[in-house]
Amino acid sequence: MASKLNYSQACQQAKHAGTVTTVGNAGKLYLFSGTQPAGPGTTHSETLIAGPFTLGSPFGPAASAALPSVLSPTLPSNVNASSTGQATWWRVTTSAGTATSAGIIDGSAGTSGCDMTVGPATSGQPVAITAWTITSTDSGH
Repeated sequence: MASKLNYSQACQQAKHAGTVTTVGNAGKLYLFSGTQPAGPGTTHSETLIAGPFTLGSPFGPAASAALPSVLSPTLPSNVNASSTGQATWWRVTTSAGTATSAGIIDGSAGTSGCDMTVGPATSGQPVAITAWTITSTDSGH
């Protein structure tokens, strides 16, 4: 039988608070094209589209009290793309992280219907993230 774990609103908010604490101040964000790895600790060889973006201090405000709980990280300032293409996933590291190091969290990226909304990138031109949410998916099965 498949897992049907459900967490309370308080537990979901605590999970997001733990993410904010683990990322810390001035974490780094990297955008990649290609296949998102199995998890943030998985190494990969996908193409770096842009990064590092310097994230907020803190990473984001408190998560919403709704179910599911939503964390909306502070959108970083634009950086110039290192490659031309469409980002398909992102990875967040601490401030000491690199594009090839293990991350803390990763997710989907694209022009719509993803964890992060970002348009196509052109090498050497600014890349703007227009929306970014991290939503708990472990309530109300």
